Amino acid sequence: MIWLLNILIPGSGLIILRREWLGFFLSLLYAICGNVALTGTLIAPESVPGWATAIAAVLAALTWTMGQLLLKARQSDIVRRRTGLSRVLTDAKTALSTGDVDGAREHLAGGSELDDESGEWHVLWARVCTMKGDATGGRQAWSRVIRLDMERRYQSEARAALEQIV
Repeated sequence: MIWLLNILIPGSGLIILRREWLGFFLSLLYAICGNVALTGTLIAPESVPGWATAIAAVLAALTWTMGQLLLKARQSDIVRRRTGLSRVLTDAKTALSTGDVDGAREHLAGGSELDDESGEWHVLWARVCTMKGDATGGRQAWSRVIRLDMERRYQSEARAALEQIV
């Protein structure tokens, strides 16, 4: 569905995939150039110079192409990040299950760069911070868990941990 939308309005798929400004800029540039090219070709060819029509048509085509390529790159990046985060979470859970809190912390250290809004990563990070006695980090992490936990799976654990930390 995102592809279809992006084919019709280049950049709109990027907006959906959280690259709002880039998608907005591409959509706007495509709309302006497309309108100038259409006006110069079909609507009122005498009112727009031929060179302006040609430049607008080339820019519209380049913008459309760039929108498709950037969408493909963004989708590939999302898949790569999800795969990496899944591996990080699995390794951290394994380390925690064996009681290796330091190992879990090492595994989780770069996980926020892969997906800063992963509720599961924040839960594991908050647990590790709490186990290590890092009150400030634990408080911040549990507070973030409360904000990110839309399904309310970790609310009671987060609230209990925050009460113990304070």
